[in-house]
Order: sequence, then C-alpha cells, then structure tokens
Amino acid sequence: MSAIGQRVDRLEDAVIAVARSSRASVRALSRSHLLTESGLRDLGSEMRGFKDGVLDFKDEMRGFKNEMLDFKDEMQSFKNEMLDFKDEMRGFKNEMLDFKDEMQSFKNEMLIYRRQANQEWGRLANRLGSLVEDLIQPALPVLVEEWEGRRPEHFGINLRRRLAGGREREYDAMAAVGNHLYVASIKSVLHSRDVDRFVAGLGALRLFFPEYEQYRLIGVLAAPAVEMNVVKRAEKRGLYCLAIGLNLMDVQNTKGFQPKLY
Repeated sequence: MSAIGQRVDRLEDAVIAVARSSRASVRALSRSHLLTESGLRDLGSEMRGFKDGVLDFKDEMRGFKNEMLDFKDEMQSFKNEMLDFKDEMRGFKNEMLDFKDEMQSFKNEMLIYRRQANQEWGRLANRLGSLVEDLIQPALPVLVEEWEGRRPEHFGINLRRRLAGGREREYDAMAAVGNHLYVASIKSVLHSRDVDRFVAGLGALRLFFPEYEQYRLIGVLAAPAVEMNVVKRAEKRGLYCLAIGLNLMDVQNTKGFQPKLY
C-alpha cells in the first residue's frame, strides 16, 4: 500500500509539473505572439515609410530626368548656335581673305602708280630745271655787263670738269670779265642750305678750272623765286641773289650791296 501511494504521489507530482510547464509554455507563447504582432505592425509601418520614400525618390528622379531633358535641349540649342557661329566665322574668314587679296592687289597697283608717278615727277623736274636754266642763263651776261660796265669776254653754261682721280664738278654758268669770274648756281627752288654748299663749291673751282687761277670769284645764286631769309643768308656770304621779276631776272639784294671776292 505504501508503494502504491508513493507511485501515486510521484504521478501527481509529474502531472503538476507538466501542468506548470504547460502554463509556462502557454504564457511564453502568448508573449511571443504579442511580440510578433507588434513587430509585424512595426515592420508594416516601416515598409509603408520605405514605400513612401521610394515614391518620393521616384518623383525626384522623374523631376531630375525632366531637368536633364531640358538641359539636353539647351545644350543642343547651344550646339546649334555654335555651329551657326562657326559658319559665320568661316564666312568672315573668307571675306577677310578676299579683302586681304584686294588690299594686296591695291598695294601692288599703288606701287606701280607710285613708280610711274615718280618717273613722271622726275621727267617734270628735269623739264622744269631745263626751263629755269633756259630763262636764267641768258640773263647772266646782261647783268654782268651792268655790274662791270662791259660785256663778258667769256661766257659758258653747264661747264663740267673731271679730275684724274675721278672727281667731277659742274657749274651752271660762268662769265669772265677783266679779272672777275662770275659763277652762277641755278635752282628751281633755292634753300638756305644751298648757300653754304655753293660757297664750299667755289673753293674747289680753281682746282677743276686752273685757267681761272688768277681770277677773283663772285658768286651768283638764281631761282624763279627766292625767300627773304635766303636772300639775307646769301648777302652775309657776299653772294648775289637773283629771281624772276619785271626785267626777267632782278637782283634781290638790298640797295648798295657789294659782293665778296673769293
């Protein structure tokens, strides 16, 4: 009897332990179920938030795509404008090349014209020089006769001499009377510097024309017209100064002028 009672007691204890274990398991399962539902709710909320974020991102990407399309259109427009500008610059370059060719052609024409003009001026100057000499040279013997009271014994124009060493000198006109030799320089335009050059040339005359070694030289400068400052400079050097006037060639020196004997 005691053995059966012991077994019954052990069985009761086992049943109680199982019941306790079952209640603990039920409570644990219940807590787990509650936690799972809460987690699922949280997960659902997070998924909805993620979905909303994805939708917002999708909208932003759509906006970005539209902006990129607009930018692409703007770049295409800019590219077209640059192509038009490039074509315009190519046209401008071609126009400049044509202009350059025209300017070169014009320059060549001007060089030809200038060369021809210089030649014409040279021929005109030669003719003018010859005309001036033709006007003035015949007047020199007449003036010398007035100054000296008698006609020149010798008169010559365009007298040129060359020395053995090759040096050459030419004088426009010379008139000899007594022991005086009048030496004339005729210019189309007479400048102050011509006065000093003429005086320097007088000093070399006897070297080129030794036959006039014993003559006293008197200088005469002549031109169609002579400025007063040139006349004054010529007088300081003791030279006669002639210009075209009422008597074809008139003396421009002041009254009572006496020439220097070189």
